[in-house]
Amino acid sequence: MIAGPRVLAAGLVVTTSNGHGNRIGAHADDAAAMRAAVEGRIAAGADAIKIVATGGVHTPGSDLLAAQYTEDELSAGIHVAHAAGRTVGSHASNPVGITNAVRAGVDSIEHGVLLDDASAAAMAEHGTTFVPTLAATHLFGPHADTDPSIPDYVREKAAITVPAHRENFPRAVRAGVRMATGTDAGSSFVAHGVVSHEVELLGRYGLSALEAIAAATLNSARLLRLDAEIGTIATGRRADLLVVEGDPLLDLQALRHVRHVVRGGRFVGGRHLVRPDWPLA
Repeated sequence: MIAGPRVLAAGLVVTTSNGHGNRIGAHADDAAAMRAAVEGRIAAGADAIKIVATGGVHTPGSDLLAAQYTEDELSAGIHVAHAAGRTVGSHASNPVGITNAVRAGVDSIEHGVLLDDASAAAMAEHGTTFVPTLAATHLFGPHADTDPSIPDYVREKAAITVPAHRENFPRAVRAGVRMATGTDAGSSFVAHGVVSHEVELLGRYGLSALEAIAAATLNSARLLRLDAEIGTIATGRRADLLVVEGDPLLDLQALRHVRHVVRGGRFVGGRHLVRPDWPLA
């Protein structure tokens, strides 16, 4: 209908009846229900599966430190997804939930704001990709104490997650965990279209410029099992190209200054700036 990006859609998350994201989730409270929920997502046409392994910020009553599923329960759903050729990402905020998901065989950990050295080491050992979504807390931070629209329960939990996110992310860098990019777009104050900001933050908090760019290209393609088609510039690939002004290896902010967007070998976008007014201080 429009010249837009390719989309691999997960649809509803899988979560417990009273868990994080339950308002936008397929509910599962034990291993049998987990298998059924994942099967239901696949039948509905999901290209990938997202399972909520821990509590989160934006659900009232959800405990950041709680693990919503055991390793066996997570394994039940992941096995169904993998058998159907789907990748599985897991919202996981705390070390217990992260480790449960990693040991269960999840493909990626999303957020990981409270990860410790042991859970970071587990990700590295199992080859699990980490999608830290640093933009989610970074863009929220300036509004935390001033915006009256923020519910008290969100403000209280954000007081923990905003500083913890940037403090703990370097643990994954030191452990050598593979990174991919995501922004958690749709959460408070995080719009779509801020991937370049996420790449800048990855560089600011520990990755080299080339590693940060790879997180947004090659590593993300590998995570979604699309690296034979996209993610690198090479003969036989689909020619998805971003042409920017300046050298992002010298300054990642060059990624905000887009000259051309090429999708599958066709020009679909011209010169523009990617929300340069959004703060990254």
